[in-house]
Amino acid sequence: MPEQVFVPIASLAAFATVWVWVMILLAHFAMRRGLSAEERGNIAFPVPLWPVAPLLTLLFMGLVIAVLGMVEETRIALIAGLVWLGLLTAVWFARVRKNAVLAVTE
Repeated sequence: MPEQVFVPIASLAAFATVWVWVMILLAHFAMRRGLSAEERGNIAFPVPLWPVAPLLTLLFMGLVIAVLGMVEETRIALIAGLVWLGLLTAVWFARVRKNAVLAVTE
């Protein structure tokens, strides 16, 4: 496969994968924050080196995204990924959030 096709597709896949893992890590932080101290102590699968390891992982994911932006061949994938996230956010605010607020007030 020519490099002109492979690199943009591979970098789009890298951005998507990194974004998913960032969301998983942030969701895990949010879930842990909502637990009581007793519930946190009874977690069946504790994270080793909590919270240092997940924070280092978030920093690494940020580094990967930064590298995508620094390398000229992969920059377009970063831009496309950020535009896609912007569109998803706009749709969420325009349709989903409005419907969720209406459902709560009824």
